[in-house]
Amino acid sequence: MFRVFAGLLLVVLFDCRTASAQSGALLFPVEKDGLWGYIDRNGAIKIEYGFQQAEPFKEGLAAVKHNNQWGFINRSGQFVIKPSFDYCASFNENRARFWTGGRPGKTGWAGDKVGFIDQDGASVVRSQYDHAFDYSGGFAAVYVKGLCGYINKNGKDEVDFPRGKYGYIDTTGQVVIEPQFESASDFSEEMAAVKIDGIWGFIDRNGKISIHPRFAAVGSFCQGLARYLENGKWGFIDKQGNSMVKAQFDDVGDFCEDLARIRVENHWGFIDTKGNMVIKPRYD
Repeated sequence: MFRVFAGLLLVVLFDCRTASAQSGALLFPVEKDGLWGYIDRNGAIKIEYGFQQAEPFKEGLAAVKHNNQWGFINRSGQFVIKPSFDYCASFNENRARFWTGGRPGKTGWAGDKVGFIDQDGASVVRSQYDHAFDYSGGFAAVYVKGLCGYINKNGKDEVDFPRGKYGYIDTTGQVVIEPQFESASDFSEEMAAVKIDGIWGFIDRNGKISIHPRFAAVGSFCQGLARYLENGKWGFIDKQGNSMVKAQFDDVGDFCEDLARIRVENHWGFIDTKGNMVIKPRYD
């Protein structure tokens, strides 16, 4: 997987199904009547509705909001990191971003500084960065005073770059695909979405166009399918750019364990890779 940051991306391998590559059945966060809980793939409630917000499980833990503070629960719904943060992101490589100030923004958490905790809840990288991305391949992209670079698991600076167009680097900081795109996403299943002249397509790991830009928006490939936006509706394409699930949904998520969340009007459900409705839309 390539980790995004303003100007360049980091080359690191990552399985887009990390959330499912853990022991126990996969659980999905769902909202009902303003409270969040977790269901299994059959729609049965496994962790009761009781959280103000809830994130998917990753590395065995899920970030949840309770009494206006964020912490982490295990698959039994028990807190293993007590709610004590203003906001937390999910774990990646035994590290999770945390904020102890700021406010919700349109694209994430805004204001104050961000740091990283481990799965014991201990601060391993103090909150000092203007913004940061998740760890991937042992590195995390961070922003300081408008500049971006990478830190290792202990918070030590590794590579620094100024802002610019989007391209790709390897873990030594060497440019492998020249910065040339208006925007770019992580690599997933050997392909990455890039924006050219205002529209999105995909490139391979050599930087060659594999699906010509023609979409208003796209997601990453997972299980051989990527979401795409057409005429205000979402569907899924394969790696040749063929529509496998026609654009018909108001919103969608990526596939994981053969299921993808979809929204029809104001309610969410799940479809399989053929576009068949597995759990009918009934969740907030």
